[in-house]
Amino acid sequence: MTGVQTCALPILFRRTRNVKRRIFRKKVGFVHFVLKGKIASIIEPKSFVERQIRKGPEFDLMSLRNNFKNLINNCTVKGLIIHLNKYEINGQADLYELRELIKMWKEANKPVWVYANNLGLGDYYMVSPANRIFLISGGVLAAIGMHTSTEYYKQFLSKQGIEVQVAQISPYKSAANFLSKDEMPEEEKEMINWLYGSVFDSLIEGIAESRGKSVDQVREMIDDCPKNATLATEEGWIDGVLGHEQIVEEMMKEFGIKDRKSTRLNSSHTDISRMPSSA
Repeated sequence: MTGVQTCALPILFRRTRNVKRRIFRKKVGFVHFVLKGKIASIIEPKSFVERQIRKGPEFDLMSLRNNFKNLINNCTVKGLIIHLNKYEINGQADLYELRELIKMWKEANKPVWVYANNLGLGDYYMVSPANRIFLISGGVLAAIGMHTSTEYYKQFLSKQGIEVQVAQISPYKSAANFLSKDEMPEEEKEMINWLYGSVFDSLIEGIAESRGKSVDQVREMIDDCPKNATLATEEGWIDGVLGHEQIVEEMMKEFGIKDRKSTRLNSSHTDISRMPSSA
């Protein structure tokens, strides 16, 4: 009997603590999320030893999506502030996923404000659905397009006495070109231009749709970049030049929040796990 009572005490303690948390839960107001560091698409579970030996990203897009859903369902959360701060993602697919997360807030009628030191083309595409976009003083809108480069090693290998023989069944099969060619063949250039052109067009169309501009206007903006924060504001590509403190104050004014009820969160596993749950 004593053993049963002893086991029940921790359960009773946890339940009492949870009830207390629900009653005295902090009113959030809005969430301030700092997007920084390396962000994985999904993190596979690791053992304790693996976590100590191989340090990797502790934050992934799947956990962010799940926690954002909880925040959106939390009636005390009025909106979201995102600070872009030297983050790293795996590619275009993850960029699209982050963009969709911002749109998810807007569809729930919860505004999203974004601010950053600088915005590249990918950054701007990602945050363009936000209700307001700000650059800090001295910031730059640097949506300067896309580029790629490829190195070719035929001459280097020849100097080492190495000759690479490739049976190329089609000039468009370019996997081994970097070993067997001196420069980029026209067929490979055509394929790269087609691939990057397709991605570039999708970026432009997304920006145009989100910012209420035409595709031609977005192309002209990219051709004229980089733009300082003041000029970008005047032309309507961003919504102002504000710092962290000013943005928080402006959002508090807009939503009538008298106390500073923001939760500052970084894109790390520890902080994400502390996000307020739905209410």
